[in-house]
Amino acid sequence: MIKPCCVSTLPLFQAELHTYNNTHKTTQDKAVQYLVSQADNVALWGDILQMAVLDFVRKICRQNPAEKARYLKIILALLTSTSTAVVYESAVTLVSLSQSPTAVRAAANCFCQLLVSQSDNNVKLIVLDKLIELKKRHKEVMQVWIGWGGGWVPIAIVLHWECCCMEQACM
Repeated sequence: MIKPCCVSTLPLFQAELHTYNNTHKTTQDKAVQYLVSQADNVALWGDILQMAVLDFVRKICRQNPAEKARYLKIILALLTSTSTAVVYESAVTLVSLSQSPTAVRAAANCFCQLLVSQSDNNVKLIVLDKLIELKKRHKEVMQVWIGWGGGWVPIAIVLHWECCCMEQACM
């Protein structure tokens, strides 16, 4: 049973909730406008801010999937970040937002560059898992040749070679 005093405060609570939702929506819209206006400069921001941008883009795209294309330029810019964590997360985000062959190839190329540049075996295992997942989900796209160590080789050879090296390193 609802007490009479609670019933009288219900409209006030609803009004506050409505105001909060409108304020949140306005703030989010302003953040989107700023982010889109700064799309060319995002790659120059610090890595923590770049990670925040990726989280924000994922959140916005979950709420409104029709807006994915609007953020692809920003994600592609972040693929060239100096932070390996940002590059990895950008590649993962790119594949989650777009299933196009170009996006899959760009992500695969970033993963392969991370394999070459990283010496930590744990990092290599994580990246290899993503490449294998990409290969399973996008077999026809992953049959193409990729840049590897200054030359072009089939990605299947790269994955096989890296898996063999990782198995030996883990023994």
